[in-house]
Amino acid sequence: MNERVASISNLDSCSKAFQRLYKLDIIYEDITKYNIFIISKGLKFIDFEDLILGLDEKSKSLNLAKLKDKEIKNLENKLLNKSEEERL
Repeated sequence: MNERVASISNLDSCSKAFQRLYKLDIIYEDITKYNIFIISKGLKFIDFEDLILGLDEKSKSLNLAKLKDKEIKNLENKLLNKSEEERL
């Protein structure tokens, strides 16, 4: 298997993947490049424990549009995060 963590060069495909999740009212809530893998068929996400579903109890008190906007705006920074690279 030829997998690698996402990087800034994958910003466009990651952004499109998140937009598809948002259409399903799914907010990932734990974006790090170490939770997004590039595989031969596209992207693979891991670590779903902070996931927010638009129809669950947790989401009723949240502004989903604001969360989606914040998440997509932070995507580039998360893919560039130098401090995370230094951890490895």
